[in-house]
Amino acid sequence: MEILTPKNAKKRERVSFDAEAVIGTVLEIKSDVINRGDDALRELTLMFDKIRIDGFLASPAKMNAAYNSIAKDDLAMLKTAARRIRKVNEAVLASKGDIEVNGDGYSFKLVSTPISSVGLYVPGGTAFYPSSVLMLGIAAKVAGVPRIVLCTPPNAADKGIPPITLATAKLVGIDEVYQVGGAQAVFGMAYGTDSIKPVDKIFGPGNKYVAAAKMFLGDKCGVDIFAGPSEILVLADETANAELIRADLLSQLEHGADSPCVLVTTSKKLAVEISDLEANGFIVLVNSINEGIDFANWYKAEHTEVMTKDSRGDSMEIQGGAVFIGQNTCVPMGDYGVSGSNHVIPTGGAARFQSPVSVEDFMIRTEYTEATDTNSASFVPRFADLEGLPAHAKAVSLRFTNFKKQ
Repeated sequence: MEILTPKNAKKRERVSFDAEAVIGTVLEIKSDVINRGDDALRELTLMFDKIRIDGFLASPAKMNAAYNSIAKDDLAMLKTAARRIRKVNEAVLASKGDIEVNGDGYSFKLVSTPISSVGLYVPGGTAFYPSSVLMLGIAAKVAGVPRIVLCTPPNAADKGIPPITLATAKLVGIDEVYQVGGAQAVFGMAYGTDSIKPVDKIFGPGNKYVAAAKMFLGDKCGVDIFAGPSEILVLADETANAELIRADLLSQLEHGADSPCVLVTTSKKLAVEISDLEANGFIVLVNSINEGIDFANWYKAEHTEVMTKDSRGDSMEIQGGAVFIGQNTCVPMGDYGVSGSNHVIPTGGAARFQSPVSVEDFMIRTEYTEATDTNSASFVPRFADLEGLPAHAKAVSLRFTNFKKQ
């Protein structure tokens, strides 16, 4: 890993997935799924996942069998993570109550309600991610979403969806699970097929085809966040443990060789120790921790670890993504719900304007306005005329002469 100054590091191009490289393929898949529905899903599943699927929906019997096949220790592990994730989401929901404002002649209400239906995409193929089922499924359940759909790729070895994934879905309470993955699953959930009814919003990470597919839904269906290659930034001073830093950077590289790894440090000795690591990233040598914090806030990594003398204080100065405080804490703890945090987090600098997925993302807010005295709108006709909208002005003015007290 190259050692750079903050100025030169900021000149480095941010690694992201190359959407242009897959646009053609993704748009072909979109058209195919829209036009041929289930037939397209079957052919694409055979092409990409190397398995022939007749029915896409996992039956209750299959889900029950998967749940009963899970080792007791594994089930206890899943339940521990589930409890912690649920506790955090319930706390978030409790802190976001409805709002009511009553003024002189008017009232306003802002009411949150669950989205009617959501689709959860859980990556699969060569690996499987029951942790993502927990992260997304529990947030949706706590929000009160009536219909939750889960799509994940089947694999030949399991002759379908891995049992651990099905068992986790049953544990969470998701009973509409489809064995289909990739961009075709995204378009299937968005536009619907004979087997899959469309949903209102899609959540979940995936490969570059999945990420690109979520970009081409327009106003047909909402999506959660931009999720490209996983990334980590470690902010460290001379008190940090080089072995722990190396282990944490390597843990992110398990997600893929394109996962960016960045070390920001005040210690030249530490920088040299880590510089032999072969990774897609760089080391930033700064003059002070404050300069390091400034760089971290500019970079806005998906995951930021803080290993400094004052880890707690320094962590509170960093905004965006997920922050892991102190040498005893690392990103994989967040991946598996140790504190109940969510591991679906914006990447590529999108933490500047997006947040980790939570129960809030599974809800919509509706505004309710009532004029209890039309005099409260006496300024509106002039405002509308100023903007050149006389019909707006008239619609309000008529209320002055036709006002009926409610």
